[in-house]
Amino acid sequence: FEMSFAHLAAILYCAGPATLFHSSVYSESPFALCTIAGCIFLGRGMPWKSVVAFALGSCFRANGIVNSGFLLFEALTQSLIYPQKCGNTLRCLSVGIVQTLIICAPFFIFQ
Repeated sequence: FEMSFAHLAAILYCAGPATLFHSSVYSESPFALCTIAGCIFLGRGMPWKSVVAFALGSCFRANGIVNSGFLLFEALTQSLIYPQKCGNTLRCLSVGIVQTLIICAPFFIFQ
């Protein structure tokens, strides 16, 4: 019986001590949903859907702005390590910065 790493991570996430917050009326559950959905969208090559999910996550929790690092990392790797995928390095970096600003916008609006 061999589990994949993602399956094991999901089981450990569900069995962790913070599951108390998932079973009560608290903002952690929708935030986790948005964060996991954003990671899935990003992994499947849909960065703009990922931006929407991460931005919704930052509406629920202030630490949602940390998720913008996923898209910034994606923009940096595409522009510096795989420039043939991106075409123009400056364009890739500017798109990553715009995506980051969109994710951080709800945090700044609520302040």
